[in-house]
Amino acid sequence: MKSLLKGIGNKKDIEKYYDNWSSSYDETLYKWNYKAPLQSIKILKKYIKTKPKFI
Repeated sequence: MKSLLKGIGNKKDIEKYYDNWSSSYDETLYKWNYKAPLQSIKILKKYIKTKPKFI
């Protein structure tokens, strides 16, 4: 996070931070016990009439 804060205002530094993080993003969210995406899908499934291929 420090490197992200250090890059505030510098587009290239911010892009580099996220590019580097992308390889471990899913693992990071798992470690954080981040559940919002799955909870959102559960809610959406109740209201979507046609099931998209990606859900």
